Amino acid sequence: MSKALVHFERLIGDVDNLIAHHPKSGSPLAGRPATDEGPLLRSCVVLTYGAWEVYFEDSLVEAAQTLAEGDRGDLPGATVAWVRAETDDSWALADDG
Repeated sequence: MSKALVHFERLIGDVDNLIAHHPKSGSPLAGRPATDEGPLLRSCVVLTYGAWEVYFEDSLVEAAQTLAEGDRGDLPGATVAWVRAETDDSWALADDG
């Protein structure tokens, strides 16, 4: 399992904890909520988006490091082919960043 995925699972655990504290999680009855649940649900969306963004960035960093080291072991063939098609210099993909 990649470091990016381990990190993602840890971050998404925060979302799971928030959902566990959601008033409807203990009472699956239908109807209008007794409390204002909007901020809690929006927090879940923001944390989920943040976790996904960090996962994506960490995955790209891992892929770039793997390519820079010349070891293509665990990278999918499509990723290697895409990088080869884009440039001969993998550092050029980083641009000014």
